[in-house]
Amino acid sequence: MAQFVHLHVHSAYSLRESTLRLGQLVEDVAAYEMPAVALTDTNAMYGAIPFYQKAIQLGVQPILGAQLDVCFAEPHDLPQTRDAFQASLERTVMLARSLDGYRGLTRLITMARSRGHLPYVTLAELAAISTDLVCLVGGGESTMLRTFAAERSANASAALRLAQFAGACPSGQLFVDVQNHRLPHEEAGYVHLLHAASQQDIPLVATNDVHYRKAGDAALHRAYAGLEFANAQERWGSDTFHLAPPREMVERFASLPQALDNTLHIAEMCKFKLPLHQVRMPSYPTKDGRDPREVLREASTAGAKQRYGALSEEVQARLDHELGVICDMGYADYFLVVADFIRYAHQHGISTGPGRGSAAGSLVAYALRITDVDPVANRLLFERFLNPARVSLPDIDTDFEFERRGEVIQYVVQKYGRDRVAQIGTFGTLAARAAVRDAGRMLQMDGAMVDRLAKLVPGVPGMTLDKARQEAPAFDRVVTDDSDAKRLYETALFLEGLPHHTSVHAAGVVISPDPLTDWVPLEPGADDIPVTQYAMAEVESLGLVKMDFLGLRTLTLMDDCARSVNGRTGVAIDWRKVPVDDKATYGNLTNADTNGVFQLESPGMRRVLRQLKPSNMDDIVAVISLNRPGPMENIPAFCDAKHGRAPIHYPHPDLEPILRDTYGVIVYQEQIMQIASQMAGFSLGEADLLRRAVSKKKREALDEERERFVQGCLKKGYDGATANDVYDLIVRFADYGFNRSHAAAYAVLAYRTAYLRTHYLPDFWRR
Repeated sequence: MAQFVHLHVHSAYSLRESTLRLGQLVEDVAAYEMPAVALTDTNAMYGAIPFYQKAIQLGVQPILGAQLDVCFAEPHDLPQTRDAFQASLERTVMLARSLDGYRGLTRLITMARSRGHLPYVTLAELAAISTDLVCLVGGGESTMLRTFAAERSANASAALRLAQFAGACPSGQLFVDVQNHRLPHEEAGYVHLLHAASQQDIPLVATNDVHYRKAGDAALHRAYAGLEFANAQERWGSDTFHLAPPREMVERFASLPQALDNTLHIAEMCKFKLPLHQVRMPSYPTKDGRDPREVLREASTAGAKQRYGALSEEVQARLDHELGVICDMGYADYFLVVADFIRYAHQHGISTGPGRGSAAGSLVAYALRITDVDPVANRLLFERFLNPARVSLPDIDTDFEFERRGEVIQYVVQKYGRDRVAQIGTFGTLAARAAVRDAGRMLQMDGAMVDRLAKLVPGVPGMTLDKARQEAPAFDRVVTDDSDAKRLYETALFLEGLPHHTSVHAAGVVISPDPLTDWVPLEPGADDIPVTQYAMAEVESLGLVKMDFLGLRTLTLMDDCARSVNGRTGVAIDWRKVPVDDKATYGNLTNADTNGVFQLESPGMRRVLRQLKPSNMDDIVAVISLNRPGPMENIPAFCDAKHGRAPIHYPHPDLEPILRDTYGVIVYQEQIMQIASQMAGFSLGEADLLRRAVSKKKREALDEERERFVQGCLKKGYDGATANDVYDLIVRFADYGFNRSHAAAYAVLAYRTAYLRTHYLPDFWRR
């Protein structure tokens, strides 16, 4: 067992300060057989959740922490100059001992980030929250150490600051952070700091201020950090700020064995489990505290009657089934929350889309007017959206008129509380071209050469430097033949993918039943709405519910057009009364006269329109679904069958009701589910699991699912050859079958914009 645990580690999420990737950090710690490791990024916990998950996966104890500046000046008397303010700060590493300690950290970071570009917390704020924190003070970058190193006359003030820390932190939870980076101020200062620690009976702990992976990365790290920090050469002025192996740390601190032992002691103090994947559903405030499930049932039944009139047996049965699933899974509040902010939008004249994604397959969503596509008439499957066999959070994405989307988010903030609603953060990373340019600046290379190499990287999404060498011969040739270009390339590889800056997710908003800082550190955002330091996947792994509020410009353009029509002609366009079989509109679609038509104006879509000649809404749904890599190969067969130029072929006669509307071609994911249900007797929930498993194309899963599918077919009287042939067809189409619910919702917008273009062209272009 290793004799040392790293407790002061900056990952690349200490933006621009470190080049250490989270995966490398945990993998190296596991390889060194260290029992634990801490993550202590600067003023942030951006990487805390992926770090925690990776460490657990590799059998390493994760210690969650952060490095924060503690201000010793009184809040009412802060220094007015930057230098004086910096001198009032004490760089402090804080480690969570428990779940309450984790929450203390998230709150302290939130407080610190609320103070602008020089984040800090006060000593009083630390004292109020320090019960479940371990604090390390006096490290190499601390004001205290530099004061001790400056002159003996200043030692009294530094010793007093140490005593003040001792007063703010519980006994046994404050340690003096001893480092050895072979820097002059460390050698001069630690003599006095250790003496003061001894006098005040404060234990020592040995750390390395880790900012990169290996000692050999030191020069590259300094050059990279130097792009942001003018004092990078001084701050990291040796090659010792790496993830040092335990043996090296034991050698460095051979004279302080207790400081080494305390790393293990602190690791034991900081053992706790973070409760992940426990759903924290926002609570909808019902009148008189009524059960949300009862409220949802009443609202859904009333809404369905408004949509359909008297409910048929089919509609009632489906409504009851969906409500049973939603309520049993604990999602009644979720649907009520979404229905509420959609209702707010409608009441205030803010246009919403007809739906998007698999949520359009829910009758409950249709009844609550969350969506505007009839899932019964359009043969959409609820199980593609929510499936009790596949427990996952519901995900209803909503489109709002672009210019007024913010009003809906503000309504949600006001209703559920500013401390419980936030936009979701995200991270920009160094892509291939940006990595080349940053590498060129680091190496101070000729700008023309750097620009030339960057431009040789193909400008397509997902491009990496490795892919560029494989797919761009000119790029590979330059890197191979030119030694400077090779050096630039290798440096860019070192940087590629590093987190570069924070941003805000285009649509994601999280609503929590509790104060968000119980789970997530926050930072200021636009319009006084905070932003989570965790990205979407991490927010969801904590069980917090994400909702997408998307701004759709098409809705804005449609509103502008409708206002113009009303002003010019007095006609008020009501989409509930506009026919969905307007011949003139389909004529324009058939002629591919679709400039400005939602989803249908690209050259590819126009080609499909001319071939397919749509005559109903199902055809528009098919056009949206077919014009993608993979399904494209079926366009000729689909069109020939539709127009009678070729016979319709079904894999089995029993599949005719499922594939009739697509002329024997599997186009939609829902059709795969229906085929599995029809032929193998799967429930629609089981069929969705089959679809998901087969689409991943993993050999073991494919074989297992084949066995289940074939056995199910045999039980229903189909022969083995037919069962295997149909399964092969499912495997072929599962990878690119489209979500019919999403296509059906977007087909509505496509038709409506085509209708406006057809009948109100002057207003359509004036919009």
